[in-house]
Amino acid sequence: MTAQRLLAEVRLRHRAAGHLRFQLPELLCSEEIADYLERGLHQLEGVRRVTLYRHQQKLSVFYLDTVCDDHQIARKLAQLIELLVTRRRVTPAGATPARGLWQRLRGAQPLAGLKARYQKWRTRARQVSAITRAHWRYNPALRMLGENPEKAILGFINDAVTFYLIKVHWNLIVQQWLKRPIRFRYEWATVFYFIFLLVRSRKK
Repeated sequence: MTAQRLLAEVRLRHRAAGHLRFQLPELLCSEEIADYLERGLHQLEGVRRVTLYRHQQKLSVFYLDTVCDDHQIARKLAQLIELLVTRRRVTPAGATPARGLWQRLRGAQPLAGLKARYQKWRTRARQVSAITRAHWRYNPALRMLGENPEKAILGFINDAVTFYLIKVHWNLIVQQWLKRPIRFRYEWATVFYFIFLLVRSRKK
């Protein structure tokens, strides 16, 4: 079977924030192919869990919607299927077979919206990169590298993890946690405890 026909049989059955569920054709539900699709989707940044239920022919993908989106997952799935067909030396019929699955997810969203989202993520990545470079240059703990290498390295790792967590949860902090602090009190308690540990490690 060609990649185009396989993609035509892939159906999006459920879409929610951070979760997609696809109905797959039977040919994609063997043990070997299931493992291949799960490992391939796990390589996409932001994907948390991938499970292919072979007997139900369902593919469930949980992801961080602040890191990646459903269009990226659909494109990755289409690429994996195309690569699978190519490795088996079957030439897909027709042009750009991945476009069908992507279009079904896009709906009526214009191409301009996708370009704007790409520019948004690109700008955010540049900001995080600039902060990280400045932190590496001016962090006092790193200047102590010659005197106390272990403390300097651990301090840098802790700060890098802090910046990463801020990057991943930034939209949640701005759009939900700040607006409803009582409802998200446990999340705020975790944040304050993490800051306490960070300050404590600095004092040491």
